[in-house]
Amino acid sequence: MYNKEEELHDFIARFPNLLTIPGEPGNILVRKKIGLPRAGELDLLLVDRDGLPIVVEVKLAKNRQARREVVGQIIDYVSDITSLTVDELDDAVDGALSEALMSLSGDSQTVEYERIWKAVGTNLRAGLVRYIIVVDEVPDDLERIVRFLVLHSNLDIRLIRIQRYHDMSGQHILVPSNVIDVMAMDRPAEVGKAGPSPELLAVLESYSKICDPAYPAGGKAPRYRQIKVPGWPRGIHYEFMKTGDSIMVDLHIEMKDSSTITPAVKELVAELRDTLPQGTVWDSSWSKGRGRISCPLPSDLPPDDIASAMCQLINSTLKRISGVISTQKKEKD
Repeated sequence: MYNKEEELHDFIARFPNLLTIPGEPGNILVRKKIGLPRAGELDLLLVDRDGLPIVVEVKLAKNRQARREVVGQIIDYVSDITSLTVDELDDAVDGALSEALMSLSGDSQTVEYERIWKAVGTNLRAGLVRYIIVVDEVPDDLERIVRFLVLHSNLDIRLIRIQRYHDMSGQHILVPSNVIDVMAMDRPAEVGKAGPSPELLAVLESYSKICDPAYPAGGKAPRYRQIKVPGWPRGIHYEFMKTGDSIMVDLHIEMKDSSTITPAVKELVAELRDTLPQGTVWDSSWSKGRGRISCPLPSDLPPDDIASAMCQLINSTLKRISGVISTQKKEKD
């Protein structure tokens, strides 16, 4: 038994692989007690070696909230986290995400670090996060609710009991058990495996035929594809994004320090309005005010038209934005 939840928090923080299933990539702690923008304080945030964020909420049996409220609470946490970009999440934890990934890869400049960082960002934007509820004892109604969600949704949700024993020398022995065997259950669809919509796939095919080979649309996310420009910071890119009945033709600013880039790009939208695709706007609400150039187009437009709009956006802005980025680099040096 545990006297208070903080004891179990500490054990998970020290031994995050208590929450893995055999054959899964290992977990690493990002931080305990994270204050989220809207959902309140999260118990623990982990990330695995494949870049999957893992939200953990701990409840002891003596806490009556361990029954029903915790399910809604943890989904609230996940909906809040997945509204953030990877840079915003790193900011929210004061750089602890970067530090955690460096502990896995050894250096922020390595290919492995870049791979995991990109994977975290892709998973956040696709809404792919693992939900884990950790308890010392399992109330029947909590098990029933979680079992229903596992069987009838694509949520990656787990209910794990961690029991504590002591050996003859007084050392702790922690025994985790997955209350619901998610690997053996017949689920409605494999979690996270939904592919892009037919409309987005058609646009990507058209774009591949007409784009400059230096600027291909890459990635595997189901809702979007990014177009990255060599030499640009990681947090600035063009993007096709499927949203509702629209496909967005965008340029996103998601880097931490956007104080120079954001106002310059905003001015560029007004200056180049006649050369940008029709309907292009400046969206100042994107990425906590960092902003984006955005052109929402109906997804039932001919794919060639949407692909051509992206080419037009790139041709109108790339050189000017590259100049701003170059100036910013020189000022920093």
